[in-house]
Amino acid sequence: KRMQLMQMAVANAVQIFSEKAKKEQSWEALATSLQSKLRLVNRPDTIECLDISNLQGKQAVGSLVCFVQGEKEAKLFRHYRIRSQDTPDDYAMMREVLERRMSKGVEEDRLPDMLLIDGGKGQLQVAVDVLGDFDLLTRVDLVAIAKEKAEEGEKLLRPGRKNPILLPAHAPVLLYLMRIRDESHRF
Repeated sequence: KRMQLMQMAVANAVQIFSEKAKKEQSWEALATSLQSKLRLVNRPDTIECLDISNLQGKQAVGSLVCFVQGEKEAKLFRHYRIRSQDTPDDYAMMREVLERRMSKGVEEDRLPDMLLIDGGKGQLQVAVDVLGDFDLLTRVDLVAIAKEKAEEGEKLLRPGRKNPILLPAHAPVLLYLMRIRDESHRF
């Protein structure tokens, strides 16, 4: 009886370790793929995504979600109440939230490897300006994800690159980034 229990415990442990190893391998593959397809400077182990939402410009809130090695890290999710704007100025609200996040990140030495911005060229430019102010453009990779016309799917934008990066709709990299973006919408 005791021997049986021991064998079961060993079998369980083996399974848990093999699942953990599989997860780590699939994250390795995804991280490598993200880095090469998006031409990132850093390995994107920690990715944060910012979404600004408001009800007709009132009660504006910035939602920041965080994913670490492919898994969502809910304890690092944050809501930012927008202080400066009563008018629906997406760019100004985004600037405010990013300035608050980056200033705290620099202070606590806790910055993401990659920041995913929900939006197009304008939003990306705001992020470039803010990160530039904090001298973080080489420390944090910026990627914007923009919804395109139905037939085109999603576009990925990078600073200093004129053309968007277009990935096939089923590409794991794109699906992962969409999952992060959708999580920021939900949160």
